[in-house]
Amino acid sequence: MHTALLEAEELAARLHKVEGQVRGVAHMVAEGAPAIDVLTQVAAVRGALDAVAAAVAERELSSWARSDEETAAMAALISRLVRW
Repeated sequence: MHTALLEAEELAARLHKVEGQVRGVAHMVAEGAPAIDVLTQVAAVRGALDAVAAAVAERELSSWARSDEETAAMAALISRLVRW
């Protein structure tokens, strides 16, 4: 299987997991779960989305790199951007 297609399938799978997490959070809220539990799950969802965003950005930007040093520099930049 082509690498880009495999990566796309992996990202789609991650997003489906995030979707399930969001549904779980919605269920927790509807059931009146403690705020700390809801906030913990919201943080987990945000982290999962940040990881997807970083993977998408890294995949795109790494295709622009001409060397391992540029790839490393772009990865560091992506890491900083995703943490905002």
